[in-house]
Amino acid sequence: MHRIRMCATALTLTAVAAGAVACAGPVTAPGTGAAPLVAPAASATPMAEPYGDCADVPTTELGNRPLVAALAAVPRLAALSAALGRLPALAGALDAAPALTVFAPTDAAFEALRGRLGAPEFDALMGDAERLDGLLSYHVTEKRLDARGLVEAGKTTQLAWGDVTVADTPEMLTLASTDEGTAGVVCGNVQSANATVFLVDAVLTPATPTAPPAP
Repeated sequence: MHRIRMCATALTLTAVAAGAVACAGPVTAPGTGAAPLVAPAASATPMAEPYGDCADVPTTELGNRPLVAALAAVPRLAALSAALGRLPALAGALDAAPALTVFAPTDAAFEALRGRLGAPEFDALMGDAERLDGLLSYHVTEKRLDARGLVEAGKTTQLAWGDVTVADTPEMLTLASTDEGTAGVVCGNVQSANATVFLVDAVLTPATPTAPPAP
């Protein structure tokens, strides 16, 4: 049984390029070994309708598809789908999870990251399963929220190390990573069978945590 993995070291843009990322094994509960994902309590409020630039998103067809298949059906998410294809354990865990919120970088967002890193470093990242696992996991939270729920929460804890801060209004969401990078939502409240997906215009990267002081 696949389980979501937690990245032990967060990813700054510099760390992504340098390979300074280490991922631990599956998330575990103290003293119990590996713990499967636990479904949150069902919400009494139905998810809001998709909004934004969703013309190429087959929103009415995705509700019965698990997350990875739903992402693959969106033309603008080809790069994300290809990255997940290199990580079968993560992809399987995401499909098996009962309730997720996913910030899905568009192809243009990945191209912008390539421009910032440079082609050799970007290609190295895409080819490094451990670093790529951490980067993609930073775009997923283990709770299903629509745009209004994100604004009310104000912050989400990601599967990779760190949080994402949510600002502005449900119709004009801005996401901020811990390295102070931002992403805007271009199409939101897209429903798959087990996730609410927000297409975003930038790849989010978390800041490197500060080392604890020496005893």
